[in-house]
Amino acid sequence: MPAVSASWLVGSITLPDAAIVFDGDDVLLDSDTYYLRHATSSLSLVDYLNTQIDGGPSAITCTSLVVLQNRLVQINLSGVTDISWTTNGANAGDWAAALGFDGSDLTGAASYTASYPSPLLFSSGYPLTPTTISGVSGYTVSHQSRYKADDGTQIYVAHYGDETWQELRTPHVVPSRMRVTGTTLAQGGTFHQFYEQVLKYGRRFLHYETITEDSSSTSAVTWTTALGPYAVREADGNWYRRNVPSAEVSSPLELPISLLAEIT
Repeated sequence: MPAVSASWLVGSITLPDAAIVFDGDDVLLDSDTYYLRHATSSLSLVDYLNTQIDGGPSAITCTSLVVLQNRLVQINLSGVTDISWTTNGANAGDWAAALGFDGSDLTGAASYTASYPSPLLFSSGYPLTPTTISGVSGYTVSHQSRYKADDGTQIYVAHYGDETWQELRTPHVVPSRMRVTGTTLAQGGTFHQFYEQVLKYGRRFLHYETITEDSSSTSAVTWTTALGPYAVREADGNWYRRNVPSAEVSSPLELPISLLAEIT
């Protein structure tokens, strides 16, 4: 697929304490909630892992840890070294899966690219259409009780507060971006994995309205300003809809979401 302007949803996940073996030494990873990528480095999984590798005992550093335009995470190092996800137990495998790596140890190179898109990233390959105009987080939904006299001479409003709602829609998503058979949840790149890892648990995610995506590019993504964080207002697992009966051509997608305070 040539370069397109697409909406990216970037989700968050809580990961356990773990340790990877980098260049023969342990690099400790602290349990916390991270987005795959966030403008605040302490909330960004790729930035946090980069920092931890650089703070370890090895003289080899992580020159960049980025999401590419082809949706894959890439780890670039200052020299050839190995990264082991499995030596210190299964927890490091959770970190590998969140990045899109299959959990196999990485050996003999100075650059490693994930096997799959992260399950914390979803792109339909096209922009999603919001209810509001572009660049606006959503519309106001008021929590209130309203009472009016029959003749309208008196109106009483008990206003308790407001929240911001939004809907994201697209009429056609190809099946390969919605759900495919024969994969595990660690093998991201579809709405199915994003739903299973982020949406159904009410985990926060960011909406990047316009990201340049290119399946043939190994250039790092240029991140725009995100809207959010959001969570879905409803989590219904029956989300797949065929646009053409008895044919796997495309599916519409509708996401009712609400704006939340950021992770602290």
